[in-house]
Amino acid sequence: MKPSVLPDAILELAARLSQLKEDHYRQLVVLDSLIELLVEKGILSPDELSRKAEESEAAMELEAESGRSASSS
Repeated sequence: MKPSVLPDAILELAARLSQLKEDHYRQLVVLDSLIELLVEKGILSPDELSRKAEESEAAMELEAESGRSASSS
């Protein structure tokens, strides 16, 4: 009896997902450290960071909306 390819594909996807989660976590740790240093050194204030994050989020939402409307046209 031949082993099914499907379980191998699922295991491969699970392994890739696990690696992506680890990479994402490491990037978040570095980002958090950079933000802390910028605030500690007085280069940026927490308010400036929050404002910029809100601006970036709004820009990303507009971009996503324009992409959706372009694809539905």
